[in-house]
Amino acid sequence: MPLAVVVGGRLQPRARGLRFGLGAGEAIEDGGDFFGGPVIVASRLCGRSAPGQILATTEVAELALAQAEVAFAEAGSLALKGIADPVASCEVLPRGAHGAGVEQPAPVEGPPGPLLPFPN
Repeated sequence: MPLAVVVGGRLQPRARGLRFGLGAGEAIEDGGDFFGGPVIVASRLCGRSAPGQILATTEVAELALAQAEVAFAEAGSLALKGIADPVASCEVLPRGAHGAGVEQPAPVEGPPGPLLPFPN
């Protein structure tokens, strides 16, 4: 499946080798770099995605559902390194794409569990 990214407000296909992970929440900016829970969750989702795939938390899906021209397919709860509880996730797909049967993600019951200390 080709990767899709938003360019100029429209979802566009991109190179298959790229992977994306999306998280939502308050990040800490320091010297042009960003840190914090949402950055770690996004990084871990990126690591779990297949080439050409976009994985997001269901919180991102809920925030984007009314604004973006995309669909969401449930990807299940994923155990991510450094996150205590599994993270409810979904795949971001172009609206109308094959396999994009779930438009509305499952509701978020709360933020991801506490972050655990881990070496990078």
